[in-house]
Amino acid sequence: MFLLAFAGCQKDENFDNKIPEVSTANVTNIAELNAEGGGSFLTEFNTFISAYGLCYSTNQNPTITDSISEGKLISITKDGNDREEIFKCQLTGLLPNTTIM
Repeated sequence: MFLLAFAGCQKDENFDNKIPEVSTANVTNIAELNAEGGGSFLTEFNTFISAYGLCYSTNQNPTITDSISEGKLISITKDGNDREEIFKCQLTGLLPNTTIM
């Protein structure tokens, strides 16, 4: 299963923001028609993530024009000037016996 995490960011012009580091988590709780996915963003403390989610498809390299699952923030960890934000999503509308990218 290939997943693409997406986020909306808002830049504070008073800081030199670096691009957030994005990673996806393993898909869990796989059922016939749904599963749970998620990921994390590592950002500078002053960067605000305004949306979380995953794109998924039966084709490689899914984009936001494919299926989208908006995520829910589940934790924020701060370390100096960095912040890690972890989110989870429900992947729904899956088809039985179909590989999702």
